[in-house]
Amino acid sequence: MTISFVRSTSLALICIPVLLVACKGGDKYGAVAISASTGKFGGVVDRASQEQAQKDATALCGQPDCGGAVAWFKNACVSVAQGTKPMAFGSNPETTQQAAEAAAIKVCSQTDSGCKTVATFCTSR
Repeated sequence: MTISFVRSTSLALICIPVLLVACKGGDKYGAVAISASTGKFGGVVDRASQEQAQKDATALCGQPDCGGAVAWFKNACVSVAQGTKPMAFGSNPETTQQAAEAAAIKVCSQTDSGCKTVATFCTSR
């Protein structure tokens, strides 16, 4: 499943589900909250629930509008790429951190130039 939409600051977010993982423990959740007005973001990994991940990422972002742009993920990676124009979010099925970073730059580059990966968040599972 691919999800894409555009916001008003220069960030691209790619959510990468890890499809085949053999490890102990339950599912691990992460989230990234992004402020559309400032471009600031907060990201967390390895939370026990989607709700806790979203709450923690929103708090870490620290801006009043962070709760409106929260991407959550389970047993996966998320990369954030930033350029100079409108922010784009996307979700693609990839399996490595490197693939997540490349996908974030690709999505960002569709609406901006000079896109670079500024953060990558991967759960331990």
